[in-house]
Amino acid sequence: MKKTNSLFLSAVFCAAVLCGTGCKNNRTEKAVTGAAGTFTMVTVQEKTKYADINVQYPQFPGYAPLNKIISRSILGPYKDFRSTVKQGWTEMNDIRSGSGTDAGMPPFSYDVVCKPVIYNDRYISMLFITYAMEGGAHGDTTLSSFTYDRKRNTIVSIKRSSRLLARRTVGILRRLFYKEPELRRRQQRIPGRMREMDRGRNRP
Repeated sequence: MKKTNSLFLSAVFCAAVLCGTGCKNNRTEKAVTGAAGTFTMVTVQEKTKYADINVQYPQFPGYAPLNKIISRSILGPYKDFRSTVKQGWTEMNDIRSGSGTDAGMPPFSYDVVCKPVIYNDRYISMLFITYAMEGGAHGDTTLSSFTYDRKRNTIVSIKRSSRLLARRTVGILRRLFYKEPELRRRQQRIPGRMREMDRGRNRP
């Protein structure tokens, strides 16, 4: 009962944050089995003419404090992006239309991929790869992670939990990033569309 209530409260918290954005989205949940039990992978998707959004984050039954930290850190930046994306896209589209560009402005993009997730007897650990494209020459990619010590009931650093040097840890994260095919495809597709619009603008 305690674990069910914790997961329910986390879901209510996430829903409240999303409702505050005025977002009409497609929210799905998928049960995933780890070495130490089952957790829920939440996916929020939204597609409009000015935004293509895909946000993914896990929630763990019985770990309400951890779930709250994850939700706040992932949904907070998403909320910020969504609060300004329509205005930003409209301004960029107006600029392109005024310059004689044939093609319209592609939607801005915001992606959060959570992979891998490690859920074992001692640790809960996850890596988030966030990609935001807001109309410039290229998007911005950021990496963030959480490692939760189940024995001590606290967040710990990657360096402490893995006992790896910082340089080696960065190398591992870089390899994981380049192995994520969907995120790479999305990043490569947007600049291509921008180049097509530039060719249309420069046509005599």
